[in-house]
Amino acid sequence: MQPANTSFNLNHSSTPNAQGLTLIELMVAMAISVIVSIAIFEIFMQTEYGYLHNRGTGDIVNADRHALHVVSTYLSNAGYGMAGLPGCQTTYTYQNTAITPVSAITVSPDGIPTTSAPQPVSLTINISASQFAGVPIGQMVQSPSPSATNFHLNSQPGAGTTCQTSIQSGDTLIAAFSGGACGMVVATNTPSSQNGACVINFAPGRNPNNPPGGFNSLIPNLTAAEMTAAQVYDVGSSQLSSLTFSVVPGTTAAPGQLQISSGGGTPALFAQGIDDLQVLFGYNTTGGQSVTSYGYFPTPQQLSLTPSLISDIRTVMVVMVAQSGLKTAGTVTPTKLLLIPAIPASESVTRADLPAVYYQPPAGVNSEQFNVMRTTVPVMNLIWH
Repeated sequence: MQPANTSFNLNHSSTPNAQGLTLIELMVAMAISVIVSIAIFEIFMQTEYGYLHNRGTGDIVNADRHALHVVSTYLSNAGYGMAGLPGCQTTYTYQNTAITPVSAITVSPDGIPTTSAPQPVSLTINISASQFAGVPIGQMVQSPSPSATNFHLNSQPGAGTTCQTSIQSGDTLIAAFSGGACGMVVATNTPSSQNGACVINFAPGRNPNNPPGGFNSLIPNLTAAEMTAAQVYDVGSSQLSSLTFSVVPGTTAAPGQLQISSGGGTPALFAQGIDDLQVLFGYNTTGGQSVTSYGYFPTPQQLSLTPSLISDIRTVMVVMVAQSGLKTAGTVTPTKLLLIPAIPASESVTRADLPAVYYQPPAGVNSEQFNVMRTTVPVMNLIWH
């Protein structure tokens, strides 16, 4: 019996018709692979661009929205506790050896912008945190001369009792006289009871914010009759908050910053990416509540002619510009952005045309997004000056 033949022919394929790839076929396959790779890369780049674009938009919207929310909250409470109804059209204090007007809201620089793309303004807001804010603690009675550095207060009921427990040495007091004139002084000792009234001292030598000639120094020609009818408000000790928002403009190297300072102290960073801050006021000069005209913060010259102009403010419009600081391909940086439209003379509080206000990005900044956001805040408390 012969064994089976198990030899193999290694020189021939078991499938005689099989062939390898030709050079042309290989080149076509490589070309298709390259085209597919480029398409995938383009899709990736578009996705990445969309992500960066959305991220930049989200960053600037979030920064601007948060900053606007905080500023709006403080603005809606501007002047709280610093005077009650009917309010104070003119309030003075003694500061740095001079009689100084005090305002619930102050914008610097004041007046109409001198250029179409002005520098950012600073916004100062005064608020009282006193538990007696906005509520008079009594009325002046049996007052001495308007030039005296003390006055008598009658708090009903209980004559001197309430006065002695509410007013403490160091408390800031506001006296609201008839006609909307107010004076701000600081109590320099605990009140004492005298003839059924409380004696409040505000000695100038013990506090630099007290005038040397009494309320008559703050409000010239003040009469004794006006003194006895004045309402007194206790703002408290260290309860008067003065917050200032200001902007460090952006540059080619970096976006701007919104800063905040308290009581005139050193400004601190509040929000990144804020490049501009502008403010426009809505007025009603006839005593109504609706806005009938618009304008900027009045200058001292305007106030000297129309002292009640501050109390005519009804709304505050705040405009901010935010910059992403993130360069994205395809983004076109605008040459300028409209912040406040032009206001015709018929709608202007000054009865003169007010030019439009713009923001211009720093020279050399490109491929970055900018966002303009606005909010209008109604004045909840009377603005006084």
